[in-house]
Amino acid sequence: MPIQKICNVQFFAWMGWFPFLFFSTTWVAEMYARTHPTEDPNDVDFIYKATRAGSFGLLIFSFVSVAAGVIIPQLTPSSYLSNSPFTVYNIYTASHITFFIIMMTTFFVRTEYDAIAVIASIGVPWAVAMWIPFALVGEFVQKESVEAIVENTHVRPIEDHDIEHVSSPLITTDEQNEEEEEEEFDAGMILGVHNMYIVFPQFVISIVSSIIFKLVENVNTNDEDVVIGKNDSVGWVLRFGGVMSLVAAVLSCYLIDLRVYRQA
Repeated sequence: MPIQKICNVQFFAWMGWFPFLFFSTTWVAEMYARTHPTEDPNDVDFIYKATRAGSFGLLIFSFVSVAAGVIIPQLTPSSYLSNSPFTVYNIYTASHITFFIIMMTTFFVRTEYDAIAVIASIGVPWAVAMWIPFALVGEFVQKESVEAIVENTHVRPIEDHDIEHVSSPLITTDEQNEEEEEEEFDAGMILGVHNMYIVFPQFVISIVSSIIFKLVENVNTNDEDVVIGKNDSVGWVLRFGGVMSLVAAVLSCYLIDLRVYRQA
């Protein structure tokens, strides 16, 4: 079933996104603290600058996300006759792989400027995450609605995308209203299930991140230049999210083609 495959991808994709949403600003602030050591970690000015660095990273991230959200959809083909490789499915898979690669670059981040660049670059896969999976779910709901109309009324719509109301003279008004309510309920149920696959990872990540924090805090290292150990616990949570995104990339390769194209 197409919707189940989409939900499976969404589950692991958001297992990757929630660590970023929860801890990205904290991670940038920690990078600032490493490069700007202070004798008084409770210094108000120090805390303010560290927090501002994290907020600035999200600001650049939002600009990149808006730009990507405008440009990337224009690259998709407008019909199945096109040989363009930039289909919504290829873009969706590529976005997961891109997110994984970006999360792995956290191993090499040493300054707050590097961290801000990493956070900003995530705006590209974020733009895709806010577009393609919801478009696929909407296309599936529309497709199922059209098939239900054809099955219940024995009327074939001329154009699927222009359907507003189709009725059969053999069906009474009460029966037609009941069928419409049932179709609306089914569509709402599908969207609700899809949303649950986005919500569940939030609880899982809350538990997993706590475990990672505890494990990393128990690791001792004498080499201050190595980015592991208790000083990089947030980084390890972000990398875990990257691995989950890679799983989502693999699952996205098995999505059923719903013939989603850009309207010319």
